[in-house]
Amino acid sequence: MTIDFAWQRRRCGALALTLFLAALSPAFAATGVGVTGQGSYVTQPDPKHPGMYLWKLWARDFIIEAPDKNVSGTLKGVHAILFQNGKQTADMVAPQAQSDNVKETIVASGGVVVKSLTQPGTILRADNVVWNAASRKIIASGHVFYKNGKTGMTIQPRGRLIADTVLKSVRSDDGGSIKLP
Repeated sequence: MTIDFAWQRRRCGALALTLFLAALSPAFAATGVGVTGQGSYVTQPDPKHPGMYLWKLWARDFIIEAPDKNVSGTLKGVHAILFQNGKQTADMVAPQAQSDNVKETIVASGGVVVKSLTQPGTILRADNVVWNAASRKIIASGHVFYKNGKTGMTIQPRGRLIADTVLKSVRSDDGGSIKLP
């Protein structure tokens, strides 16, 4: 069988292509599949809210793996929109990220910037950010900087910073938490 990956990628997106290939036959899925390419757009549907998304993600380069029904990928030049209850809540940009459809996570690294779309001017920067769709939490580590756009308050914890997806409620591993209006 011959498949034009460039055509399929443009038409379906990398994740959809991987799922399509894995579903072709049990033998094909059992041996696994991998796709490498440039310029992808990936969405993760929200299983709890049909027709809504957990995230939409664009990547300059990608490697998608699907050894079975679990689909994961390594992405370069990443821009993602994070959702909560069907609403766009944050914009994330990272040099590199990994996504996992089973764990419903995005693990971004290399200097990550997350901007709240509901709290104007609120920003989070860190070396690494893990976003978990199920818990709706962002966990930032390494040179963490948080600024609240409404109050101007900044936080630079020694440890990790844990925030909700809209960057409104934040707490540090060092202790203490803040919920902003």
